[in-house]
Amino acid sequence: MPRYEYLCVVCKDRMTVVHLSDETAEECPACGAIDSLKKLLTNFMMNKKNTTKIATGDITEAFIKDAKKDLKQQKRELKNKK
Repeated sequence: MPRYEYLCVVCKDRMTVVHLSDETAEECPACGAIDSLKKLLTNFMMNKKNTTKIATGDITEAFIKDAKKDLKQQKRELKNKK
């Protein structure tokens, strides 16, 4: 999930909140003020410790290959039931 930095316009506290991009933080955890948080523009954060060297295409190809195997197995099972 993405991380967003907010500033409370009431108590001037800065915080980082993790949520989906279409959500917004509404209440300040420091002072409890509602609708007082202003989303700040920040640099893109990236956790380098958890990065992998697997390309997205490799993951997609593996998923498709597994899905095809499952589909073939399900077809065999349906034929055997008839």
